Amino acid sequence: MLDENADVIELPDGAPESVVFGFIYDNGAEVAALVQQRCQCPTVSQDEIVSAISEVYNDTTDHHLYFSKLGTRLGFVSELIVRRALCSIYVEKNFESLEGLVSRVQMRLFGT
Repeated sequence: MLDENADVIELPDGAPESVVFGFIYDNGAEVAALVQQRCQCPTVSQDEIVSAISEVYNDTTDHHLYFSKLGTRLGFVSELIVRRALCSIYVEKNFESLEGLVSRVQMRLFGT
């Protein structure tokens, strides 16, 4: 029997949006300057960014809405910009722990 999920590779600990946004929430003060820079919102203070992240995390029941809601709270920043920004910060800060995942993807794609 064919396993339909054989090629599915997941982030540890749940849905990607939840994992990424949860990391940003847990490390808000440390990554606020990066969020400010990568979300292209220099007029929003880092304190406001930490507050917005916390509000979105605590008020949002659907993890699919994290990025769009944060974009709205940061002054109507595009969801795409917010998603790219937070994912890049997550990868940068978790590079070592993601190496196994990257290796598995490379094996699936290139057989190396």
